[in-house]
Amino acid sequence: MPSLRATLLAAVPLLASAAGPAVYVGGAKEIRAARVASDHAGNRYVAGTVFFSTGYELAWLDADIFLTKIAPDGSIVYTLYFGGDGSEEVRGMAVDTAGRVYLAGVTGSANFPAVNALQPRLAGGQDAFLCRLTPSGGFDYSTFLGGTRSDAAFAVAVDASGNAYVTGETASVDFPVTRGAFQTTTQPPDAFRWPSDAFVTKVSPDGRSLIYSTYLGGRNVICIGGSRCIPAASRDAGLAIAVDAAGSAIVAGRTNSSDFPVTAGAFQTACQCDYFSSDVFVARLDAAGSALLFSTYLGGRGPDMVLPEESLGAMALDREGHVVLAGATWSLGSASPLTQFPTTPGAFQSRLDYTGRVPFVTKLDRGGGRLLFSTFLSGRGTGSATGVAVDDTGTVCVTGTTAAPDFPLLPGGFSRGENFYAQLDRTGATLLFSSLLPNGFGGADLAYGPSGRVHLLGPAGYLSEIETPAPALPPLLGVANAAATTVTGRVVAGELVSLFGLSIGPESPQALRLTPDGRVTAQLAGVEVLFNGRPAPLTYAQQDQINAVVPMLLPFGEVLVEVRRAGRTTGSLRLSSALVDPQIFPNGEYAAAIHEDGTVNGLGRPARAGSVVSVFATGLGRMNPLPADGQTVFGELPRVSLPVRVVAAGRDLPVVWAGQAPGLVAGVAQVNFRLDWRDTPLPPTFFFRLIVGGVPGAEARLAVVP
Repeated sequence: MPSLRATLLAAVPLLASAAGPAVYVGGAKEIRAARVASDHAGNRYVAGTVFFSTGYELAWLDADIFLTKIAPDGSIVYTLYFGGDGSEEVRGMAVDTAGRVYLAGVTGSANFPAVNALQPRLAGGQDAFLCRLTPSGGFDYSTFLGGTRSDAAFAVAVDASGNAYVTGETASVDFPVTRGAFQTTTQPPDAFRWPSDAFVTKVSPDGRSLIYSTYLGGRNVICIGGSRCIPAASRDAGLAIAVDAAGSAIVAGRTNSSDFPVTAGAFQTACQCDYFSSDVFVARLDAAGSALLFSTYLGGRGPDMVLPEESLGAMALDREGHVVLAGATWSLGSASPLTQFPTTPGAFQSRLDYTGRVPFVTKLDRGGGRLLFSTFLSGRGTGSATGVAVDDTGTVCVTGTTAAPDFPLLPGGFSRGENFYAQLDRTGATLLFSSLLPNGFGGADLAYGPSGRVHLLGPAGYLSEIETPAPALPPLLGVANAAATTVTGRVVAGELVSLFGLSIGPESPQALRLTPDGRVTAQLAGVEVLFNGRPAPLTYAQQDQINAVVPMLLPFGEVLVEVRRAGRTTGSLRLSSALVDPQIFPNGEYAAAIHEDGTVNGLGRPARAGSVVSVFATGLGRMNPLPADGQTVFGELPRVSLPVRVVAAGRDLPVVWAGQAPGLVAGVAQVNFRLDWRDTPLPPTFFFRLIVGGVPGAEARLAVVP
């Protein structure tokens, strides 16, 4: 078993890649990027949510929307933030030929900005919203959309005339619908049931009127189970939308309604679902929103009447108008009957020797009556497809998440990470490209642009351009706090970080080396890492990962990270510097921590109430006095400059010391705190976090004696 010191200095390697720089969106803020789109001029747009800190954790109840426009050369055209006093979340984005951006989502703010609004006030506790922004980032219009109960928009599309098409979920009996629409009433709630329907709404180019607006859902559910069926109700929602050249809206989503409106000749006319599980649905409305041109279920039934949950991640149309769907379904193992999720013979992966929730990709013909192909895309592990796009040749590009250690990879792909990017040929029979990605670098969304490239987005804010059909990932796949597992776009002075990329490091792993005066060297086997031109001490290097210590005098603002090998730049990325990013090093499933007697905390070696525990962390910001880069610190130890708190279950525990860890490279911090639980038993599962300068880190676990 490696020593705690080795764990702190090396961290666990993650992953790699190959060609073209990525752009990071978000600055030093905590964001979750959700949607990406591009316009005809090659500008790219990223939208998502920006969070604020309460001092204990990120405030999910105080979140605003951000939108960033990126020029073809990678420069930022604008970034804007907007919202109200409550919480907002953007769920859908579209861009028209004039470069106007349409955003749709959900808001709970009565003072959400309403401009030239169709509905100027919040009608319920939570409404959908729709905004259109000018090419320079101003509001053309911004409106609430909802009734007196809960409503949310999940997707938006736009036609050549500038009409916006929105879909989502509503529980409101007074959701704004129009006369002559396909479905103008919904099932009212009662004391036990709270049903919801999908909705499809078409808004005029000026945002002032509804061209049509309709519910889309069923009323009945199947439930066999006695009293637990008392609250059984339909749960239908539109999750994706597109519009064709004829003005027909194609909407896809989820339904658990046994009587969801389907059409004769549809691929699947019966729901393989019940109150506790859902099928995917796909429907096409006529241009007036008054009739269904087709509507079908898509789902499977397992052995012994098992009804697996199906979920939709994304939808795209190919050039012929065929519908491509990506999401997650329950695979029931290769021995399962063919009543599982419908796959097609000859597809890349029509059967899967694994029982669990896995990604799928399905192409449905434009009439809704036939599967052109349907395949799993997984190994033996859970996952979900979250984004899909189709290029001009029909190549299907997919991103998502996976925990499968044997996720299908091709030569030139990469073998580690929790996100994936893959390409299938137009028939769904051949996997053209497949790569795992570091957690946070991909998996949020993707879009096909006029440049013939796919724009791949990760929730951490990384945006990459990938060629089709001969893809090459960026040479540098992100930078992570070495104590964490997710890449971000932020680095902190003195932080121990891990950089991931293909062939950025030496072929043979290299451990840190010390100069004669005891400093960690800034070069390993000809490899260097520079932050704004400053060389960083290197604690570990291998072909696809380098661990480095960010220079102590890193200025605030934009940071250019460069990896050089034999004097040649092999990868670069522009990030932002942050004040702190406090993360605790792991040691297995517990925190890297020692007791007063020097023993390591863990199962069988718990900490006792009243004792002092020392945990090791990085990203706590500058220390005083400032240590030298690469210094292995002994003697007088620098202290953390900002206030440090240790919080567990809402309680502050007494901090005895917070500063440089003795005998370790400058930037690795040690925080000593007392398990003072005020005469009450310690909880058997003890989670805590560091809060430095008001900024919280992730929770860590400690073994304690209750």
